[in-house]
Amino acid sequence: MLGNNSKAMVKANVHLIRPNQSKPFASVEAAKDGSFEISTDETGLFFVQFTGVSHQNYKTLLFVKKPSKIDLDVRLGAYEYKNSYDGVAIIGDFNDYSFESAIQLKKQGDGTYSAKFKTAKTEFSYQLIKITKNGSSINGTQTDYFEYDGGGDYRSFVKPENGIVRITFDPKKLVTGGTSAEIDFGAHNSDAARFSALYVAMQRRRKSFSHDLGLYEKTGKPIYKYAYDWSPFLNEVSKQLKRERNPLLRKMLLFAYLDLGYGAYGAELNRTLAQQALNEIPPTSPLWQLEPLLVGTALEYAGETKSNNQYVLEMITKYPDEKIKNRIKKNYSPNRNIMAGKPIPAFTLPSLDKPGVVFTREKLIGKVYFIDFWATWCVPCVEEMDNLHNAYGKYKEKGFEILSLSFDKDPEKVIKFRKRKWKMPWLNSFIVNGFDNKIVRTFEITGLPKPILVNRVGKIIAVGYALRGAKLGKILADTLDK
Repeated sequence: MLGNNSKAMVKANVHLIRPNQSKPFASVEAAKDGSFEISTDETGLFFVQFTGVSHQNYKTLLFVKKPSKIDLDVRLGAYEYKNSYDGVAIIGDFNDYSFESAIQLKKQGDGTYSAKFKTAKTEFSYQLIKITKNGSSINGTQTDYFEYDGGGDYRSFVKPENGIVRITFDPKKLVTGGTSAEIDFGAHNSDAARFSALYVAMQRRRKSFSHDLGLYEKTGKPIYKYAYDWSPFLNEVSKQLKRERNPLLRKMLLFAYLDLGYGAYGAELNRTLAQQALNEIPPTSPLWQLEPLLVGTALEYAGETKSNNQYVLEMITKYPDEKIKNRIKKNYSPNRNIMAGKPIPAFTLPSLDKPGVVFTREKLIGKVYFIDFWATWCVPCVEEMDNLHNAYGKYKEKGFEILSLSFDKDPEKVIKFRKRKWKMPWLNSFIVNGFDNKIVRTFEITGLPKPILVNRVGKIIAVGYALRGAKLGKILADTLDK
């Protein structure tokens, strides 16, 4: 494992991590020449993560079925830095590494940045923030030695003199250039190498989408008009599936195909391929650890048939990870109450705008209405505001209503939020005690946003991602433009 200049790094580590866990189950430090060896008797799915001082961490995915030896050559990329360092700040043991109470470094005449601290400790540990494009906290340029921080980066340690330590950040000492990591398997055509390559390709597609969405958001155009062209990726994965015969690699390709349809702006998937994913990926497959909610994507396009419902029940009873079992049960159990075709549960909720007024299921009969469980602190919720305002303006005269239910700690936060950009000129209520309120159990809420669309007689039309982004407009058009 080498750095961006193809030389060994000052300090580097290799870690083995389960997909649904944050802490590694095995770690080693690379030798001074960058060589390493790490072993485990565990099998299944796990990440190999590579970290090095002054470099971005990188990880690849392995699926190990039996004892084997895998040779890897890795070169890490340096951090991508901001164009200006004037906002650089320091966190450390002096403030429990809190981003909120970080101390900004002062720029000096020689182009460096510094701050002075008093301390009674024999060592002063710290990291720098607000200088990398990805927002991570990283090691400084002044240090006596480094230690891994447990999250992919490193901390710098400096010995104070007479209870005083002056930390200096020198931009000229930053490791720059060669920001893309590279990994090379000794056996290029092995199952391990090809499996890893499919995962890397999946991440590449996600990054491409995120980059495109970010560029669109900077234009200031309405987010509800955003659409991403998934066709090159859909064609890419579909062609690979037609050629691939290896069962393990086919599972990964089908999983990657479902990933294309995930989220508010995901692709429209082919029903046959979505069903194929459920047919070929077992209910207990370790792949679901990567993103359990892709089961929902498969069900959305393949349909909640009798056999697919049985698939979900098998996951609920047999999946080895309890957290995933519970997540699948709450979101996709065929016995759940909040799903298309079932009646909306009874509710009585006070108006946030009109004292004495309450909203109930009975009072909304005759309306097609959208229940919006949200909060001002929920970024995806706020991202949907443009979409909701557009839908409300277009369809309110046709009997469409929105009922927004805030999970904020204080209703004043909602009032202040609505005084700014988003007026939310529809029905608004406040969920007292947030996630401790009984409505969470009644409406099977596992996270926000939780959108639900209800028809004129009180039956659920759709739930969740099927109502996010441009998908809401399509369903409303089918429902109200008749």
